[in-house]
Formats: sequence, structure tokens, C-alpha cells
Amino acid sequence: MTKRSEGTVGRGVSYTWAVSLFLLSTGIWAQSLPRVLILDFKNKSGNASLGYLEGSITDAVTTEMKKRFTFAETPAEQWKAVAGKNYFFENDLSTDSAAVNLGLLTSQDVVVTGNIVAGKNASQVTVVVGIFDIGQKKKIEELSLPLALSANMFADIEKIAVKVSDTAASILPNKDEWARKGLGDFTAKLRQHVLFTTSLGVLPFSSNKTTELSERSVVSAESFDLKVNLQLHYEIDQIWKRYLFVWGGGGVEFGSQKFNTSAGDKVSGSMFSWEFTGGAGLRLIERVRWRVSLMTGLGVYMQGVKFDYSSDTVFALNSATLGLESGKSASAMAIAAPLGATFSYRLTPDVSVVAGAIAKARFFQNSQGFSTYFMLGAGYDF
Repeated sequence: MTKRSEGTVGRGVSYTWAVSLFLLSTGIWAQSLPRVLILDFKNKSGNASLGYLEGSITDAVTTEMKKRFTFAETPAEQWKAVAGKNYFFENDLSTDSAAVNLGLLTSQDVVVTGNIVAGKNASQVTVVVGIFDIGQKKKIEELSLPLALSANMFADIEKIAVKVSDTAASILPNKDEWARKGLGDFTAKLRQHVLFTTSLGVLPFSSNKTTELSERSVVSAESFDLKVNLQLHYEIDQIWKRYLFVWGGGGVEFGSQKFNTSAGDKVSGSMFSWEFTGGAGLRLIERVRWRVSLMTGLGVYMQGVKFDYSSDTVFALNSATLGLESGKSASAMAIAAPLGATFSYRLTPDVSVVAGAIAKARFFQNSQGFSTYFMLGAGYDF
């Protein structure tokens, strides 16, 4: 029989209604993949010879839930490492407080715990199962299920696993339903992403921005009103925390512009530059098929600028040779510091499209400024 208090039942019903309304209002396509931690069941019956039931019941519950629901399971080695670092003692892992705190430390949505306690007589034990909503920091359901120590015991363990899954059905997405919605192939968590993007740089600002060439002109990337940037970079998720990622890569940038001169003419300038940058990011929102991310970083930017002013004798006359010169060029190195937000949508389980906006500051030795880039590209998730 199932044993629970009236208050627990009421809270469980309210929670079920809340989850149901949420699914209806947002659509299953917009859901994030829930994270579930199933802690090892503990033998607290007082009979040490029943220790084998711990693994048998834990495995049966895990297998049944995986068969019916779509969720991200936290590997045992991962949560046990966190438990050890935070001084959770083995005997305390099955308590309510340990379940909630360990769920918070490992960023879970749902935690399932179980204890095997003494039954009504020596030939029976009771399996007590708790299901916790970590977001609300509370137990939403508790089951007390009798288990006879008989020849049919392992068949009865399977029945217990089914009852636990029946209870979890109110809060976990059904695997068949996700498959019908076309999301079955999207539920595997892909941690690595290779992105190729192209972007236009506009809205420049610099304290030394050059609009008219002179003998003391300082021409940097920010002097070009429109720049094209091509970039290839790599991301890997779940660094330290599940919502953190690191990234790195390189890119090239080019642009052209006509600059005014003090003689009233115009001089053509072109730019071709390369950079290597890297940094960290935060997944602000992450769902099954899309994510919104904030990223920042630091890198090196090598700028090359070339001028063609053979038509302008004011700047083209070489005082040493008294001849005309064209193709004057210069290079300079800067520290680049990008900050931006991106939106990624998975067209298939491993192919995505990416859009975003990034503000990139550049610090040359005698000039500083930034440009805003509007980005569009594609990615491969693996």
C-alpha cells in the first residue's frame, strides 16, 4: 500500500496541475531537458544480510524510469565526487536534507531517494521512496511500499520500480510523447560545438578615430565604418557548472574605405587583419533545441592597413626620391576583448544556426575603441 499524508497528497496534486499547465502553455518543444539524480537506496532494516537489495532496487528504479521518461541522468561518479568534497557521509545520503542539498550542488531538477526499513515481520521489509523538487526545495511525494522476502521478491522489486515511475510521471516528460513531437533525437546532451560565423561590424567609436588623413593620422580598425568578420571557434559545455562553457578560436577581418585628405581629395584604404581569442560563457537559457548564451573573452588582434594614394601628390610624393609611391602599408597589434550574446537553434540533432551581437573592444598602444558586430552563422554539435 501507498502511505502518504493528506498534506503531501494535496501538494502533489497542486504540483501536477502546475506542471501540466506549464507544458500546455509553452509547448513541449520549448522545454529544457530535466536533470534527475537517483541516489543509491540504503539498507536501514537492521539486517546486514539484505545489503544486496540496495543495488537491486536502485538499478530497477533507474532502468524503469529510463525506459519511460526523457531526462538527463547525473552519473554516479559525478554526484559522489561532489558529495565527498562537501562532506556528505555515506549514512546520511538517504536523508531529506542530503537529497535537497546534493540536488542543489549538482544543479538537479528532481532527486529520487530510497530507504529499505524493517517491515511488519521478519519476512518483510518496507521500501520508502522520496521524490524531491529541487527548484522548490521540497519533497513532493513519498511512497511506502512493502516487499516480501520470498521467491517472488525480484518480481516484486520490478513492481516497486513501476509504482515509483507512475508517481514520477506527473513531473517527467514521457519518452513516447517526445518521440511523437519529433524531439526524441534531440534529447542527448551534446557538449561540444564548432561554430562558423560571419558578421558585419558597425557603430564604431574611438577616441582617436581618423576621418581625415594627415601626417599624424592614426588609422585603426575602428576608423573603418563597415567591417566584415569571419570566425571559427569551438565551445565545450559543462565546465565546473552545467551552465558554464569555455570557447576559443580565430578569425579574419577585412574592410575598405575612402579617407578625406587636407587637400580635399580622397585616399582609398583597405584592412585585412587576423585574431585569436578565447574566453568563457554562460548559458542564460537552455532548452532542448535552442539556447541563449552570454560570452566574453580576451585575445590578440593583428591589424594590417594598406593605403593607395598614388593619385594624391600631397601624400604620394617621397621627399627622398621625389617620386610617386603607392601601396603604403602598416601593421599594429592590439588586445581584443569581446562581449556579446548569441542565440543558437538546432535544425537537426547536430546542426544548428547561430545569430547574435558582439561588442569588441581593441586596445592599441596609442588608440582604443570598439565596434558592434551583428553575427550570423552555423554550427555542428557533437
